[in-house]
Amino acid sequence: MEEVKVLANHAGSWFKRSRDHNNLLHGSISHVEMIIHMSDDVVKISGLTHAEFFKRPSNQWFLACLDLAEGLLESVKQTHIEEETNSYITHCESDLKKLYMDLNIVIQNLNNLLPSISNKPMIRRQIVRLYREKFKDFSKIGTKNLNYIMELLKDNLMEEPDNEKNIYLWFQVARHHPNVTLDDAIEYLSAWSSRTNQVQALYYYYVLMVLKGMEGYEFEKSRAKRLIEACAKEAEKFPYKTFCFEWFGIGEGLQSLVHHRMIDEAGGNQLRTVRGIVTEYKHPGNGKIEVNGFEVFFKRRASERNYKGFSQQRG
Repeated sequence: MEEVKVLANHAGSWFKRSRDHNNLLHGSISHVEMIIHMSDDVVKISGLTHAEFFKRPSNQWFLACLDLAEGLLESVKQTHIEEETNSYITHCESDLKKLYMDLNIVIQNLNNLLPSISNKPMIRRQIVRLYREKFKDFSKIGTKNLNYIMELLKDNLMEEPDNEKNIYLWFQVARHHPNVTLDDAIEYLSAWSSRTNQVQALYYYYVLMVLKGMEGYEFEKSRAKRLIEACAKEAEKFPYKTFCFEWFGIGEGLQSLVHHRMIDEAGGNQLRTVRGIVTEYKHPGNGKIEVNGFEVFFKRRASERNYKGFSQQRG
C-alpha cells in the first residue's frame, strides 16, 4: 500500500507540473483518471466493497485523493466552459460516481467517520459534493439539508480559510439558500479575493459588488469598477474571458444571480430586463450600453438566444 502511495504522489507531482505550465485540462484529466483507476484497483484488492473501504479511518489518504480529483474537475469545468461536454470530463465524472456506489450509504459512512478522522475539511467537502450528486443540483436540496451542508462549509472556512475549494463550494450552496444575504456573500468573497489572485475570486467578488451597485450603493459601484479592471488584467490568458458565466435575474439580492447553465435549461425566462443608454455602436454584434453607471457590452450570442439580461464582457 505504501508503494502505491509513493508512486501516486510521484506521478501527481508531474501532473501538477503540467497544470502549472498552462495545461490545466490535460494535466487535470490525466491526474483524475489515475486516481480513479488506482482507487478502484486498491478497493478490489482489499476484498471490501467501496462503501466499506472508504469508511475506514486508515484509508483516509485515498479519500484525500478523491477530494483532489473532485477539486480538479471543478477547476476544469470553471475554466474550460466550452469543454464541459468533453468526453474525457464526462467519463471521469461517470467513473467517480461508480466509486461511490450507493450515495446514501456513503454519505452516512462519511458522517460517521467525521468525528474520528484528522482531515475533517476533506470529509466535509466530500459530504457536500455527494449531496450535490444525490440531488443533481444544490438548487434542488431542501432547506434542512442546505442548512446542514452550510454548517459543514462554515467549519471548513474557519479551519482552512485559504483553501479556495471551500469558498467555491460555499458560494455554490449559498446562492440557493434563502437566508444567505448578498452582504454575507460579499464578506466571504472579499476575504477570498484578498488571499488569492485567482480569476474566479475576483470575478465573483466584482459580480456581487455590481449587484450592490445596481441597488444604488455608490461605494460598491466604484469598487466594482476597480475590481472589473483587476479581473480583466488577471484574465488576460484566461481561455473564456469574454464568456458570461453569470446573468442578472429577476430575484432579489444573491438570488438575482442566474448561472448560465440555468439559462440553458429555462430558456432565459428568469432574466431581468434593464434600461440603458447606448454609448458606442459598431455593428449589431458589437456595442456598449451604460446601465446605472456600468459599461455593459452587447454580445451577438446573447441577442441570438433572446437573453434579456446584461453581461460584463470581462472576467
